[in-house]
Amino acid sequence: MRFDISCNHYYVKIPVLPIPIIGNTMLKFNNNNITILPNNTVDGYAEARELHLLNNQLQNLTVDQLPTNLTYLDLRNNRLEKLDEQVLEFLWNRSSSLSIKLSGNPWICDCNAKNLIEFVLKYPKIEDRDGIECSDPDIGHMLSIGYDICDPYANYVKGIIIIGQNILMWLYENGYCLWWISRSEPEESLLTKHDAFLAFCHVDLKYAEEFVEALENGAKKYKVCYYNRDWLPGESIPECILSSIEESKRTIILLTQDFINSSWGRFEFRSAIKANSLHNKKRLIVILYPNVDINNLDSDLKSYLKYNTYLNRDDSQFWRKLMFAMPHNQMLRNVSEDAL
Repeated sequence: MRFDISCNHYYVKIPVLPIPIIGNTMLKFNNNNITILPNNTVDGYAEARELHLLNNQLQNLTVDQLPTNLTYLDLRNNRLEKLDEQVLEFLWNRSSSLSIKLSGNPWICDCNAKNLIEFVLKYPKIEDRDGIECSDPDIGHMLSIGYDICDPYANYVKGIIIIGQNILMWLYENGYCLWWISRSEPEESLLTKHDAFLAFCHVDLKYAEEFVEALENGAKKYKVCYYNRDWLPGESIPECILSSIEESKRTIILLTQDFINSSWGRFEFRSAIKANSLHNKKRLIVILYPNVDINNLDSDLKSYLKYNTYLNRDDSQFWRKLMFAMPHNQMLRNVSEDAL
């Protein structure tokens, strides 16, 4: 039996359910304002096998609120900051049959969350593991923490790394020690036509125009290639994509949900990954926008995001990090000319 609550009711709590409920019951309360779940002994609710709670306002979860026969639990996009030991034990005991989703919550990732972090790393049936992020933007994905969250030395080293990155960006922005901090480009890239190829979905043109303005009219005056302006009408789209990647020192991907849903977007992403790996000279810059479900990506694209760094568009230091990731050759040439 399926019991489906329409999202336009805007419930703040799960209403009284019809009884008796028999079989594999699915309770869908997505897109409401639910702040608390009922006790798992309540008739109807107690028999639920699937519990869909996407886009609600849950701030707390206790073990006596979870139906004992659950096989699916979707907690995405709520306000959960932690899960207590009893809840984690409940989930672990059902790890062979219970699938869960946890992304989109402001998880606190400190030493007190060690068991939650270990759970996310090891639990076999988390469907959105790659999208689980910490509330602290300096930490980012929970998967990046590892098992050393309570190791003072490890946290000290991470702090030093963050400080070091900020120092390098400051030196670069102010033109100091460029000979030391700037990355050299392959000789072939010095002959390329563009500093960056901007790959985006056509409905995200407003985002693309923001990047063109910042990169071309900023202090560094980068040369950007993007299809609205630089592709000739009537040319083959696949050939345009491949030549734009080949003729650019960087490929910047604006990874929005519309980009993920676009077949051309996925082709651009896959082509940029191939150029990055085969030639070892094409740096790929992926910019992840908020509220993007990367689980909709093909497996190879999802794997790239799992094992490679990318920039979050809502990062407070986003523009600094992007500029530092762009080619440095122009500034190095200026330093060499000044020395003559």
